[in-house]
Amino acid sequence: MSKDLRFDTKYHIILSVAIMIKVVFLICAIVSFYETSRGNETSPFTKKMIKLKDITNELFKLIICGLMIVIFYPRNQKYCIDKPMKILLFSYAIISLMEIKWSVAINTHPFFRNLQYFFGRNGSLSDQITRDKHISTY
Repeated sequence: MSKDLRFDTKYHIILSVAIMIKVVFLICAIVSFYETSRGNETSPFTKKMIKLKDITNELFKLIICGLMIVIFYPRNQKYCIDKPMKILLFSYAIISLMEIKWSVAINTHPFFRNLQYFFGRNGSLSDQITRDKHISTY
C-alpha cells in the first residue's frame, strides 16, 4: 500500500510543479499585458516578461505531455482506462509534444522545424520560420 502511495505522490509533485509554472505564466502574462497597454512594449523589463511568459507556457506543455506519456503508456496497467482511450491519449501527448515551440528556449535544427510544420504549426514554413525568429529575439 505504501508503495502505491509513493508512486502516486510522484505524479502529484510533478503536477504541482506544472501548476506553479502555470501561475508564473499567468503573472508574466498580466505584467506584460499591463506594461504593453502603458506603451512600454520595447522596454527590457517587458521583453523579459514576454520571454519568461513564452518559456513557462512551453515548459508547462512539456511537463504535462511528459506526464501524459508516462500515465497513458499503453502497457501501463496502473490506471483503469480502456486500451483504445490509453492509445488515443498517449498519441495525443506525443503529437502535442512535437508541436511545442522549441525556438522559444533554444534555436532549433531545420529537421525539427520541418517536423513541427507537419504536426500542426500554422501558416507556411517560411511564416513559421519568421515567427520563430521573432519569438527568439525576446
